[in-house]
Amino acid sequence: MCSTTVSNVLYGYFGLNKSKLKWSGTLEDLKAFVLTEISEEIAENTSWRSPSGGTWQFDSKMLSVTWHSKSENIYFKGEKGSDLTTRVYSYVNLGLGESDQTVVSGSPTETELEKSIESLLASKNEHMNDISKTKDIPTNEGASEDENTSDIEKTEDTSTKEGNPVKASNRHLDFSNSIIHEAQSSKEETNTNLSTSNTVHELKKEKYDLIKANNDLREKNEVLHQKISDFNLTVQRLEDEKQSLITTLKLVQKETQTVQLDLNDRMQNLENENKSLSTALTLLQHELDNTQQHKWKVVKTKYNKPPPETPAGSNTIETKNQYTTLRVTDSEHDDIPARLNTQQILDETSNTTKHSNIQMVGKSSGPSNSNESSRDSQRSQPRIAIFGDSMIKHLDTKRMQNGLKKGKVTIKTFPGAGIDQMKHYAVPTLITKPKTLIFHVGTNDLHYKTPENLINAMNDLGETIHRQNNDLELIWSEIITRTDDQNLAEK
Repeated sequence: MCSTTVSNVLYGYFGLNKSKLKWSGTLEDLKAFVLTEISEEIAENTSWRSPSGGTWQFDSKMLSVTWHSKSENIYFKGEKGSDLTTRVYSYVNLGLGESDQTVVSGSPTETELEKSIESLLASKNEHMNDISKTKDIPTNEGASEDENTSDIEKTEDTSTKEGNPVKASNRHLDFSNSIIHEAQSSKEETNTNLSTSNTVHELKKEKYDLIKANNDLREKNEVLHQKISDFNLTVQRLEDEKQSLITTLKLVQKETQTVQLDLNDRMQNLENENKSLSTALTLLQHELDNTQQHKWKVVKTKYNKPPPETPAGSNTIETKNQYTTLRVTDSEHDDIPARLNTQQILDETSNTTKHSNIQMVGKSSGPSNSNESSRDSQRSQPRIAIFGDSMIKHLDTKRMQNGLKKGKVTIKTFPGAGIDQMKHYAVPTLITKPKTLIFHVGTNDLHYKTPENLINAMNDLGETIHRQNNDLELIWSEIITRTDDQNLAEK
């Protein structure tokens, strides 16, 4: 419980204006006043808030306070609101500085004690003057009015019975001294209670300040905890980004190595292509040179007229050898022209002296345009060209040639070549205008091309070839899958 002095100070801030309670103190004084009216637990669990400018509220089930700082109007609600309002009105109306719950029961206040002592001393002096008119007897401060009256009556009765006023006066003096001693003791006790109440109030105020500081520290702690959580999230995000960057670097490094290997393979392929192109150009030049140097020539016989007929059954002996000059035939693989039989060739190169044989040779070689047309017919026969990678390197050209009655087979292999390189390798052969072109490519492209890209590349190659030779018959061979890589094997 608070002391009377503290209560008087806090209650002194209340006032009335047109039947409205006013609070002229500060917010801190109002908090201290509320702290004296409620328990410590409620004060710790309830806080002051300002819903609008200049208005402060303290809401609890026990006591609810609303104070408008601008108009100084104050209102109390809750379980103790009505009782507290009545006490404040009573204090303001009576001008007293105490409330029903702020005075310790059975302990007189300092003001009451002083008034009681003064009244007791005045009564005692009057009584002593009545008993001893001639003799001045010093009087001391006394006790309460009820006890003084009773003691005086007893003294008068005793004085009347004994008839000795001096003894009666001494008794009264002793009694007065005891009353003064008791009054001083009560005053000291009151001062002690007052000091204790002040100490309690100061402790409560310090406790309130500590509660407020604790709440502030708690709010700061929550803010710091939130910041720490944000920092932890930032650190975690940075760690994730770091791991992502490390993974990306590893992938880029791996891809770079793969690209480097691919580039090395392509460089090797280009070198092989360069060598193949050089070889192809050399072969083409050699083939063109042979074509120009070894053409079929028409050889005229020495007899423009048929020889005279001889009688049947006569044996004619020719003394002069008859023969024709041998010529190199145009064949890439030394094959025998289909339209020249063995007997004709032997007749052209024999040393026989028979006119019938000479006549047959003359007929076969007869007009010059006959042999030339025969040789041109061989050149006009359809040619078959087979292009491919190392998968067709074991094809036997002669065996394939023997299986054909007409035409000529040309096989060219380019190890390590892909579809894109065949655009360049096919140019020398396309100049000779073959009738049929068979491609066997794609095996070397399985490493770095998808099936869709492979088909598109083959279509581009076919369009390029048809732009150069529209009459060409283009045939694609089935792709042979690889066995050196299980991922490229046939599924």
